[in-house]
Formats: sequence, structure tokens, C-alpha cells
Amino acid sequence: MNTYYYAKTKRQYKYLVKRINKLISTNEWETLSKKQQNKFKARLKRLTSYLTSVFNKTSVIKSMGAAALVLGMGVTANAQSFNSSVQNPFNLSKGPNISIPSLADIDGDGDLDFFNIEQNSYYDVEVAYRENIGTATAANFGPVQLNPFGIATDSTGFKSSFVDIDGDGDLDMFRGTYYGNFIYYKNTGTKTAPQFSNSTNNPFNLSFQALLPMLNFADLDNDGDMDLMAGSYYGDFYYFENTGTKAAPNFAASQQNPFGLTTLGSYFSAPEFSDVDGDGDLDMLSGEEYGNFKYYKNTGSKSSPAFASVATNPFGLVGLTNEYSFIAFADLDKDGDDDIMAGDYYGNNFYFENASSIGVPEKTLSTQLNVFPNPANGIVNVSLTQELGNAEVEITSLSGQLVLSETIESTNNASIDVSKLETGVYILKLKANNRVGIKKLVIQ
Repeated sequence: MNTYYYAKTKRQYKYLVKRINKLISTNEWETLSKKQQNKFKARLKRLTSYLTSVFNKTSVIKSMGAAALVLGMGVTANAQSFNSSVQNPFNLSKGPNISIPSLADIDGDGDLDFFNIEQNSYYDVEVAYRENIGTATAANFGPVQLNPFGIATDSTGFKSSFVDIDGDGDLDMFRGTYYGNFIYYKNTGTKTAPQFSNSTNNPFNLSFQALLPMLNFADLDNDGDMDLMAGSYYGDFYYFENTGTKAAPNFAASQQNPFGLTTLGSYFSAPEFSDVDGDGDLDMLSGEEYGNFKYYKNTGSKSSPAFASVATNPFGLVGLTNEYSFIAFADLDKDGDDDIMAGDYYGNNFYFENASSIGVPEKTLSTQLNVFPNPANGIVNVSLTQELGNAEVEITSLSGQLVLSETIESTNNASIDVSKLETGVYILKLKANNRVGIKKLVIQ
């Protein structure tokens, strides 16, 4: 490889991507003539072609950010594929004991922060927090802070799970205790300045009897509120349906191993949810005592899940060589897919980057797609010049974060409520009949 030519090409690529993304964010891209746009596209494709001969194509396209989407180079929604693990990345270091990671944007700055535990004993477990002092696309975690944001120092809970359980716009925290209680910490601060209240045991009608519940919240029945799935020491899964509302939760009695699930067959089930196979519903992945990843494909639907028999270490994943695997899905590089962070018994953390395939849709709908008003400040209308039936609409930020997803019954004309989106520039993607249309959307 010609080192000088490579360095020059890389500089040109970075400058061009930065310039294109600035044109997009300032609404200037659409003011350019077709000739000017095509000139940018041709130059970007030339530079990209060279860099993909040196680096992994996925990594190069990911680095383009919004430019990739606007220029028709978005991530396809196929089954995921994960790269080999990286041990203790992003300035993380080996912890003093077992690692049970969680990631959440607790300070509302657009990047994911890192939570873990400091275990003094089964009865004395503290929250270990590391702020992401990097960026949304390049994580870098700062030093450990124990029991931040007013969390009590005598906490006995294990994994931290974050969810806006009361619908007030900030993240609350739950933990499970050794003897099976649920600990709730209400966020009495704000989205950007969290402050947790004194803990409450077993709120919202929750009650649990199994040892060491590993909590994960997800809208498993697609009714707009967050349900709870908990793993346990003996490998079972317990489902608590939220029969309340988004702002006033109330959980039904637990169901053991619902939706076709069975006992894990080993200790320490720890469920996590993501649309791993890209079919629009939530699949489940769980760690276990031998360090493997157990995958349960959702063969049901968004509102009626049904999980297939377990598969071990799918999608290129390799089990951890040490004991136990506690996992967390998180889009750490803000490329629109979920990566995996996994912890083991000895305090190590392992990062598996999602290396899903990149490609240009064979058939696009962009020329037939109309989005109006644009700019919008409450309701945006989406229509096609031809009727294609039901369609999926996704709105992402320029950093690649999915902020809204909705199914519309008719592509002839549909209205979408965007009033909760912050002011800024977004990418709207419509998918129908294996075709994709992409438009820039401005929210005022």
C-alpha cells in the first residue's frame, strides 16, 4: 500500500464526508443543482471505493453517517453478523469482580454511558458508573464513580436496568436483589441531570420469589408500555405484563417461561431484546454460566411473541472463555444496529461490533415519495404516487439513531405525529414491497 496516497485519500474522504453532512444539516444540500450533487456523489464513491479495498466495507460506510443514507448507502435489514470480540474496549478496564454491564444515556447528551457493579458481597453491591466522555459514534468511558446521582451506598441490587417507567421523559432505574426483590429508584431530576430518590421495594404490584432476577424492560406486546422479563439464578424466565399505561404502570403476576420459552438448562439466565434478524419483532438473547450466548428467535409477531428453540452462539458470536456471560444490547457506534457488550465472572468486558451487511436497495421509491409539510412542527404527511399497501416508516437522527418507527396502512397518504421530536434534521425512510424511499425531514 502506498502510505502517502492512503493518508491523502483518507484526509480527502474525511473532509468530504464532513462537508456533505454539514450541507445536509443546514438544509443546503437540496439547494444544490443536480450537477453539483452528482459531483459530490461521484467524488465520494471514488474515495469510498479505495478505502473499502483497505478497510472493512461496513466500517467505511458506517463512518459516513447521514451522508450514507442520503446518498443511498444505508444499512440493510438482514440478519445480523458480529465481529470478533474486543476485550475491555473504549478505555474500560478489568473490574474487581463480576461484570454485569448496562448502557444508557443517563445524562441526555446523545451518547451511551456505562453502568456496572462493584460487589463487596452478595449483600453489598454498589453501582459503578462511567460517563461516556467520547462521542455518540466513538465511545470513551471516564473513571469509575460509585453510587452516583444520589443512589444509596447500602444498595444490595445487582444489574441496573434503565427505563422511563413513569412516562415523564427521564430514565428511572431498577435492580434485582439476591433474594428476588425488585428495587426501584425514581428519577426525580431531569433528562440531562438525573437524581434518584430513595429506593422502593417491589413497586407497581411487582413480586418475585426467584434468586437473582436479571431485569430487562421491553414492549413485548407492542401496546405502548414497557413490560418486564426477568432471568433468574436457576435459568428460568419470568414475564410480567404491564397492564397499566405508559405513565401509570401496573404489572400482572409473573408467568414462568412464557411464549414457548423453556428453562435455560444452566444457571444465570439474563435476557436482552433486539430485532436481531431484522424482521420487525423483538428476539431474545441470554447469557449463561458457561459463557455462551443463547438465542431465541421470535417466530410470532410484534404484539404476540413466540420464541423458537434455543440456538447457541449464532451470527458469528463466540462464547466467552471465562465463566458466565452477562450481555447488553447497545448501538455504541450510532450506525443504526445493536452491538453487544458482554461481561464475565472475572470483571472483563467484551465488545462485539455488529457488522451487518451494507448495500444499496435494488429498487428505490425516493422519486415517488412525498413528505410534507417539510419543515414540519407537529404532523408530517407521507405519500407515494402509487399505492403499495402497508409500509414501515422509520425516522433517524443524522447520527443514525432511530427516533420513531411506525406502520402505515396506506402509502397513498398517511399522517405521522412528530410533535415529540426535537428541532433538527432527520432522515425519513419508507419501506414497502422490498422497496425503499429516503427523504430528509426538518423538524422546526
